[in-house]
Amino acid sequence: MKRTALVWLFAGVMSTGLCAGDFSKEVDRLGDTATTSDAVEKLAKGGAEAYDDLLAGLKRKASVDAVQAAKDSRTRLYCARLLGALGDSRAAADLLALVKENAVENAQYPVFAGACAAALGAVWAGKEASADRTAAADELKRLVVADKLDLNIRWGVLQGLASLREGAELALPVVKAEGEPLLRTAAIGVVVACGHKAAGDDLLALWAAQRGGEAANYAKPLGITALFGLAALGDSRALDGLVDVATMAEFQTYASLRSQSVSLLKGAAFRTEA
Repeated sequence: MKRTALVWLFAGVMSTGLCAGDFSKEVDRLGDTATTSDAVEKLAKGGAEAYDDLLAGLKRKASVDAVQAAKDSRTRLYCARLLGALGDSRAAADLLALVKENAVENAQYPVFAGACAAALGAVWAGKEASADRTAAADELKRLVVADKLDLNIRWGVLQGLASLREGAELALPVVKAEGEPLLRTAAIGVVVACGHKAAGDDLLALWAAQRGGEAANYAKPLGITALFGLAALGDSRALDGLVDVATMAEFQTYASLRSQSVSLLKGAAFRTEA
């Protein structure tokens, strides 16, 4: 009986130890494409308990061995994304330093730099004003106008600003610019997150151009994002477009878009008019 009790006590201690925050092995598994998904899931479930190991993974130096260096790079990338999702502002200083170091022209790791920029905004999202939060916002605002940066970096910067709900005036020119749709879509996210109603005319113009094109173009992300963004700003001019998406045959195979359109039409901003 005593032996049984000791076995259960030992098992309990071991179980407590495994749950106490040692996620270093899961961080290592991020670097292997075969185990990345499972590791991400376990680290996400670990939440704040995984913070220290995620931060260590973020700051990991690349190995001189090419194969291991690729794994280290993948690990750092996913650690940045997970830290952003965790939203712990203790990571802000390291993320800011990495953004400054990696968000440069001809960056060696542009996807990582973009992930750090997005995470930097995410960890300060919803937090009270402070000198550190302002420093992060100022750095992202500086980068958003650097049009020679890699697409992945600029996309991450816009994601970061959307999380902070700052920089609408700087993002609006990106919305207007003829160029990469992915960046313009991300810039729409910034102006909408900021509630920048002055962007209404430009958002409507993007939807109108797409709506007036060929049927195959109706559901492209840029115009749809502009339309739904216009609706999110409470602009009544979005009403006709929302009805189009909800009823036109061209959207018959886009159930999620139709559902979102109907949901917006039922919202307080459009219920009476609809």
